[in-house]
Amino acid sequence: MTKKLLALALGLILVMPFTLFAEEQEVEIELIEVVGSGLLPGDDPLDGNGEIGTNPTDPSQFYASITGRLLAVNVSNTNNTQVIVRNVAGNVVLNTQFYGYTAQQLNASGAHTIEIHNGGMTLVGQFQAQ
Repeated sequence: MTKKLLALALGLILVMPFTLFAEEQEVEIELIEVVGSGLLPGDDPLDGNGEIGTNPTDPSQFYASITGRLLAVNVSNTNNTQVIVRNVAGNVVLNTQFYGYTAQQLNASGAHTIEIHNGGMTLVGQFQAQ
């Protein structure tokens, strides 16, 4: 019996470092700007006459990442931002509005798509939640 307990304890000691210190890695979600087919005002579509009085958006102002099932979105402008996440079946699993930063826990793992709407700009991406 002591040999069995010793073997069990030794097995747990060997396995513990892999389970206790296994951290999920943050993975950046590649975001692609969706551009409509229309005439954009001004010389610079990110800061044209049509945006006078508003905070112009720029794709570099957005960062999205997934760590396990924790989705984080950071926007470095003062516009209201809407995030919509869909699962593989196309069902909306997250629809939230925020300013600046949000972190949301997804209910299920698997492949997802993300849409970020901010100041007339739409970005999309795909990611895998663990």
